[in-house]
Amino acid sequence: MKRHLLILVELAYEHHARLELAGFTVHAASSVAAWRAQKARVDVQAVLTNGSIGLSTDEISALPALEIICALGAGYENIDLTAAQARGIVVTHGPGTLTRAFAAFKQRILVKSTGPKLLKEQKVNALNTNIYGQPVGFSLPEWQPVSLPDHSPLNGQYCNLLPLEISHCEGLFHAFSLAEDDRDWTWLGAERPVCLQEMMSWLKNKIEDSSLVSWAVTDVKSAAPVGVVCFSNMDTVNGALEIGHVTWSPLMQRTAMGTEAIYLLLHNAFSLGYRRVVWRCDSLNEASRKAAERMGFIFEGRFRQAMTRKQRNRDTDWLSVIDTEWPVIEQSLVGWLSPENFTEDGVQKLRLETFFRSNKS
Repeated sequence: MKRHLLILVELAYEHHARLELAGFTVHAASSVAAWRAQKARVDVQAVLTNGSIGLSTDEISALPALEIICALGAGYENIDLTAAQARGIVVTHGPGTLTRAFAAFKQRILVKSTGPKLLKEQKVNALNTNIYGQPVGFSLPEWQPVSLPDHSPLNGQYCNLLPLEISHCEGLFHAFSLAEDDRDWTWLGAERPVCLQEMMSWLKNKIEDSSLVSWAVTDVKSAAPVGVVCFSNMDTVNGALEIGHVTWSPLMQRTAMGTEAIYLLLHNAFSLGYRRVVWRCDSLNEASRKAAERMGFIFEGRFRQAMTRKQRNRDTDWLSVIDTEWPVIEQSLVGWLSPENFTEDGVQKLRLETFFRSNKS
């Protein structure tokens, strides 16, 4: 038997259709006045409203079959809770956004409809269910594929990211040659170039690889190239990409350039609408993982025997930042990178973790 749902708030047609498929007869009203014209119906079991529109004592009385009231958002200010409680009517709300609140609302209706045993669960969450009552991911009704990042320069206070060019060859060779040994290249896919010809070949491979967007990191003060970094594994359909090929020279050590370079890439990705930015590293490369976690990346797991590299096994650690985490991460990185956070000698006054603690509290 179909159950009747009265909707008093604006809701996308997609949600109406899904409710119909789930076995509800949907009645929608565009205003309180329009709802009052329909309130003579006595077979409505559920009402979707919000705190502002509410549901008064008289309106509740006009619906003798009413079992559940859901308010989009967190407020109940104009819903008569006393009248609802006296009738044993469930009053609940979703966790804020329209999509997730709708999911929580639909779940509660399904729970209410399937018997008292399931009503033991008191917590309202954002779990979506399909027409079979199975849990599914939260809805993305307005999602559209994003565009590929272009090769535009990304400018910062301490470094700039410029499209990688062969002209960067000599400067990068000099920068990488300042290292006393090859330890910074242990977990990279290539060995450190030992001559300009090898450096040119290394750069050319990145520049000509259509699966990469490659940048040279340049020092704002000297304009000299001091590192290389790329976007890779760009999935525009699903809104995910990876920051990879991270190759810093000694000239970037003990400076803010490394952090700012990653900030510029994260800002660029999320500004384009990407939902997920990935960081991968050899599971034994503790420095790389710690660097990512310091900047807000969350460890997701380890792929065992994911690849072979330099005739060795490599287990790969996966970390990521997603769009909902980005505002706090951005605020923290911007605060740490502020010139006010550094002495004249470039020494930080407050650690990045201090900004994270402050912005998460």
